[in-house]
Amino acid sequence: MRLIVQKSSLKGSISIPPSKSHTIRAFILGLLAKGTSEIINPLNSRDTEACIKACQLLGATIKKQDNSWFIQGIGNHLCNPQKTIDIMNSGTTLRLLTCVASLAPFKTIFDGDWQIRTRPMQPLLEALNNLGANCKSLQNNGRCPISVQGPLTGGKTTI
Repeated sequence: MRLIVQKSSLKGSISIPPSKSHTIRAFILGLLAKGTSEIINPLNSRDTEACIKACQLLGATIKKQDNSWFIQGIGNHLCNPQKTIDIMNSGTTLRLLTCVASLAPFKTIFDGDWQIRTRPMQPLLEALNNLGANCKSLQNNGRCPISVQGPLTGGKTTI
């Protein structure tokens, strides 16, 4: 078989559809960054709304302008949320922020809707506990609501 590739005459640009997963990860990275991060063309959904509210409770300042969100991050200085963080039905937000919360020396409690309360969290909680955090299911069933307190001390774990 022979393949001949020639330069195309096509030109232009496209915008790819926004991704819920990428948007949530971008907000969490913005939370942990020092300075201001811009998320361009994020996906707006209930899950990303839950992530935004959670990041704000942990100390980020987040503002929307046109088709971008700007996040003033807190570096490694998480704020004590002083109340339960409701992640609604965002499993990605729950799992990622559980890890982030294990960096802080104070207790953070996460909860969500009835579907979130059916999702198994125990393997992640055990992995974080092996690294020095104090994580537990408040219903003792390995599911939300969960309590997370760090800081992590390091070591080895599996998940």
